[in-house]
Amino acid sequence: MALSNTISPTFETVATSGYTVATLPTGVAGMRAYVTDATTPAYLAALTGGGAVACPVFFNGTAWLSA
Repeated sequence: MALSNTISPTFETVATSGYTVATLPTGVAGMRAYVTDATTPAYLAALTGGGAVACPVFFNGTAWLSA
């Protein structure tokens, strides 16, 4: 997936893919998604699955973190 440095001035929605924590794909820095089974997510913290919380996440180049 190619990432772009362009910001669009229009107001549109962005659809991200949903995963369980265990099925998050191998990431590329800057990728975004959301998880459907986080357990007590905290901003910029590592993720634990098995819960019932939907949470946006991003890949920082090393790991997926809650956003």
